[in-house]
Amino acid sequence: ICVTTRFENNICNMIRLSIMDEKSNQVPSTIPRDSPRIDEDDDDSSPASPQRRSFHRSFTHASTTASHYLEGSSGKTFSVPQALKVDYIKQIMDHNEQLRNREFSYRPKQIESLCFSCIILPSLDLDPKEMQRFATPADLEGYEERQLYTLLLLQDPNVRLIFLSSLCVDPEVVSYYLSLLKINPRECLPRLFMLSPNESVSKPLSKKILARPQLLHTIRDIACENATYVGLCGYTGSPATIELAETLGIRLLTTRDVKSLHFGTKQGSKEIFSACNVPSAPGTPSKHDDDLLSTGDISKLQTRYWTDHCKYIRTPKDLSMGIARQIKNFSIKPKKWMIKLNQGFSGRGNAVLDLQQVQNHLYDDINDMANDIEKLLPTMKFECSAVTWAGNGFTGFRNQMQRLGCIGEALLEGDSLQSPSVQGVISQDDDGRPVVRILSTHEQVLNGQTYYGCIFPARSGYRKKLIEYGLRVGAELAKNGGEGYFSVDFIARKLHCKAWDLKAVEINLRKGGTTHPYVLLELLCKGKTDEEGVFHSENGEPKYYVATDGCLIPALQKVRKDALLHALLSGKHALAEEIKWNMEKKKGAVFHLFRFVDLKNMVGFTCIGSTREEAEEINRKTIHFLTALGEQCADTP
Repeated sequence: ICVTTRFENNICNMIRLSIMDEKSNQVPSTIPRDSPRIDEDDDDSSPASPQRRSFHRSFTHASTTASHYLEGSSGKTFSVPQALKVDYIKQIMDHNEQLRNREFSYRPKQIESLCFSCIILPSLDLDPKEMQRFATPADLEGYEERQLYTLLLLQDPNVRLIFLSSLCVDPEVVSYYLSLLKINPRECLPRLFMLSPNESVSKPLSKKILARPQLLHTIRDIACENATYVGLCGYTGSPATIELAETLGIRLLTTRDVKSLHFGTKQGSKEIFSACNVPSAPGTPSKHDDDLLSTGDISKLQTRYWTDHCKYIRTPKDLSMGIARQIKNFSIKPKKWMIKLNQGFSGRGNAVLDLQQVQNHLYDDINDMANDIEKLLPTMKFECSAVTWAGNGFTGFRNQMQRLGCIGEALLEGDSLQSPSVQGVISQDDDGRPVVRILSTHEQVLNGQTYYGCIFPARSGYRKKLIEYGLRVGAELAKNGGEGYFSVDFIARKLHCKAWDLKAVEINLRKGGTTHPYVLLELLCKGKTDEEGVFHSENGEPKYYVATDGCLIPALQKVRKDALLHALLSGKHALAEEIKWNMEKKKGAVFHLFRFVDLKNMVGFTCIGSTREEAEEINRKTIHFLTALGEQCADTP
């Protein structure tokens, strides 16, 4: 099993440490560099080396138990309460608040067996201006908590989990996830650490942590003490995430080369598709458009970004000429074109360009066609309602085009149009060679161009082809330095012969909306996906799910997070008991994005069943439960 999947399928440990704000923003040079890490150059002459290398490759862990302590500067030692009760967890968190202005360090007892320390970094390290379109600081903090499914990794007694977040996670939310474990949750508490800079500002979590030397020391002390292997699981590769891993001296289990991040952009995706012969939607830039590509003008940019040195289409004139070449030279003549910013996120960087009037006109000179296309660019329909062609800051599409570059793509139309995707992971075998494993296929549920949810698995009519294309893309990404999770989005349409036509659209070289429901399924049901793309649990039973990131039913306007958690944890709400996760039958609904219940009147959940119909029925019952809860809350003073 691949490194990242098994690595992230083994995490957890409960203690909230609110770390002191540091006066100095410089990382101390005294951070030690000699504690355990996952490296490729282990000394084979060392007696422990074969075991260490095997642990790195396959993550086969031996058992480990330990007591963990927090020591304040006063010398007083505080033991971790061995209980799951929320009031105990709150007491720990409140007590750690008193340590904000004190130095403290991690003091574990000696561990004689193997231990795997996993640091979860749910930092959305995407273009900052694009993130402003997508989310407020509160939204970013909510999406960080989507990664709390990793707490289920604590089922493995060999795992120590360090979960990082911008703000403290509600103890009730932690209790909810620990209640899903097969083992006694109290056994997990000594191995779970939840660290936070307690800062709510609009910047990635990775940068918040880099600015706090004491927090860096604490993370490293906890992760590396008596650990056989330590790894950092990021949401995506980025310069800040790479810098954080290097500063800690810990292996990053996502793409570690900044140059390789290009292949997660819209243009980089097209290059990968072309190299591995995966059909994609026609568009620009193509191999004939090198003269239209340019790097960013550093002198005119307020802040430097890693895409500044990449050669992209960056001007309206070059974009228009690229589209004109596709129309005139290659007879690509759709009525509409999709214009995409290279670092657009969740569809918010997309716009639709209507070229009907250009298509109806006969041009002798391609330059005249390009000029007319350029005049139509300000009339595009932008996916994000806050965006305009000439807006200021993050609202200006033209300015973002200059910063990030863009592509133009024929908007595919047809009967029974679907948006499937395939998800995989890139790791290494025992000899250090890249290995690609396909995890899942999905039918994506979109609201316009924005991801809303997914259905697993994808349709049988093109599921095998998705897997084939996913393996090709993964192998090509691995050649170019890609590592960790990736997914490929497609457009599927039925042709006149009733056969499905698949066209690749883009690569996400990171975790995405389809990652957490699948990993949740794998952790709860202990199985794997077969060659046909169907998941089977440990007892051989097939499993299906329906997942959403944004249930926005009107009744949720009356529901508060505390009321939802109480209904799920108290065991006194009949409808909640009917849909909640059943460990024995391995079916039910699992919730996420609890913070959004209060912030945005929405919540996410994954409904797992033994058939597609059962999963859909659980989904309907979950919506019914939320509706009834909303009515109940409305009637409560």
